[in-house]
Amino acid sequence: MITIRKTIRLSLLLVAAMALAAVAVACGGDPTPTPTPTTAPPTATPTPVPPPVDPVKQRLDDLYAKAQEEGTVRIGGHPSDFRRDAWLVFEERYPGIDVEYVALAGSEANARLQSEWENDVWEWDILATGATYLLGSYATENHLLDLHDVIFDPEVLDDSKWLGGSFDTNFLDAAGKHLFAFHVFIAETAFVRDDLTPVDSFTSLADLLKPEYKGKVCWVDPRLGGTPQFMAAFLLQSQGEQFLRDLLSVQEPQIFGATQEMVTEMVRTDNCPIGIGVTRPVLKEFQDQGLGTTIVRIEPPDGRFQGGSNFVSIPVNAPHPNAAQLMANWFLTVDGQTQWAEKGRENSRRLDVPLGNAERMPNPEVEWFDFSTEEANYFVCCLLPTRTIAEEELAGR
Repeated sequence: MITIRKTIRLSLLLVAAMALAAVAVACGGDPTPTPTPTTAPPTATPTPVPPPVDPVKQRLDDLYAKAQEEGTVRIGGHPSDFRRDAWLVFEERYPGIDVEYVALAGSEANARLQSEWENDVWEWDILATGATYLLGSYATENHLLDLHDVIFDPEVLDDSKWLGGSFDTNFLDAAGKHLFAFHVFIAETAFVRDDLTPVDSFTSLADLLKPEYKGKVCWVDPRLGGTPQFMAAFLLQSQGEQFLRDLLSVQEPQIFGATQEMVTEMVRTDNCPIGIGVTRPVLKEFQDQGLGTTIVRIEPPDGRFQGGSNFVSIPVNAPHPNAAQLMANWFLTVDGQTQWAEKGRENSRRLDVPLGNAERMPNPEVEWFDFSTEEANYFVCCLLPTRTIAEEELAGR
């Protein structure tokens, strides 16, 4: 009996000890507290940040919307399907705006613009021809916009991309505001049959008066105007009046009524080793057939002339002003001038586009006289006197 009681007592003591041990462990045996689970606060959804707005693109988009309402841009430009095609690419870039390209030779454009504007008739959004009238009247008539108020695309205004080192260098008008020339070409003075009269032998235009060339100079009549008259005017400016008179008389030149006729003579005979009045399109027709391949221009230091007969100008009362501004900002970009070079087959004054006509690109390392600027005053200084001299020296021929 006593043994049973002792056993019960020991069992109770053992249970009590185990209970105390359990309490001790629960109260401090483990130094790391048991974490209390918590609920994370809800995360706020961030407000979307719109991408930054390109102010130039926005302005072009706004201008495009307004131009679409006008629906048309009308251009007066030089006759050439190639040049026309370059301008027409605008329709692909800006659908909904039709390009009307009207071919106007320089003399026709000069007379037409003067007549229209004197009668308050405004038909043109962009003018790329008629420089003689425009340069002679813009200062007094105020009929052209300042292109600095029109052009805003930084790609166009980047000075480093233009011939001459700046955008403004390429204006034809003395004010530097109204007629922006994007076109450049070498203006030839004379061509020779290199196999008969080596081109390297012409170190000066004065060499055209050498006695051995008497009767061998062929000339498209400079009284007819156009390229033959300009070439004669270059000779006048470079060498003076007496030189031109002697070349037309003492040298006894052969006078032709058309370029085609003269180049044919240069190609088929040896009678015309020197030709004045050769035009590139006519010469190209022959050379594309493998004929006249030795006919090349002379380029002595005193015979370096360049021109820029294609330009952008906008009349103050253009009927579609938004389309005109959009066209101006596009056509002078890399894209627009690449079309001019590739489709128009002409050189651009932009330095970052391909050459359209490499053989007529002036070498930027040497100096050239630009006869197409207002400061050159070429109509008064040279073309009119040239016509007078030619009429006097060729009288009766």
